[in-house]
Amino acid sequence: MSIRVGTTSRAITSYGGAPLLRETARAVGLDEAVEQCVHLKARARGLSESQFVVGMAESIALGARCLDDLAVTRADAAQSLLRGHEIPAPQTAGAWLRRFTLGHIGQLNKALETVQRNAIVASGVTEVTLDFDSTYVFSRSTRRQGVDRTYSC
Repeated sequence: MSIRVGTTSRAITSYGGAPLLRETARAVGLDEAVEQCVHLKARARGLSESQFVVGMAESIALGARCLDDLAVTRADAAQSLLRGHEIPAPQTAGAWLRRFTLGHIGQLNKALETVQRNAIVASGVTEVTLDFDSTYVFSRSTRRQGVDRTYSC
C-alpha cells in the first residue's frame, strides 16, 4: 500500500453543500427580500444587508456557533469565489448585530415572511393541515387538593 501526497493551486473546499444553500436562498428570493425590507446601514460601503444576512446564515448552516467561527467560513477561498462576496469578519458582524433594534428585527421578520411565502409558492403547496396535539400536564398546587390532570394545547 502506498500513499501519495500532492498539492494543487486550485481552490478546494470542504463545504460541498454550500452552493445548494445559496441556490435555495436565491430561489426563494432571500437577497431581494432582505434588501427591500432591512435598512440598517448608514453608509453604502462594504457588504450590503443581504450579503451580511446570507453570509451569516450560510456560516451558521455550515457549523458556526459564535462570531469567531465566521473566520472559518471566511477563510474558504473556493466558497468566496463561488459566493461572489466575502463573509463578514467577526468584528464587523458583531458591530453590525449590535446596531439591531426592535424595529430592525421587525424588518428582518417581514423579509423572512416574504421568503417563506415565496418558498410555499415555489413548492406548489396549496393546502396545509395543522395538527395540534394536546400535552398531558400534571397540575400541582399546595393550595388545592385533588387537582385533576389537565390537557393543554
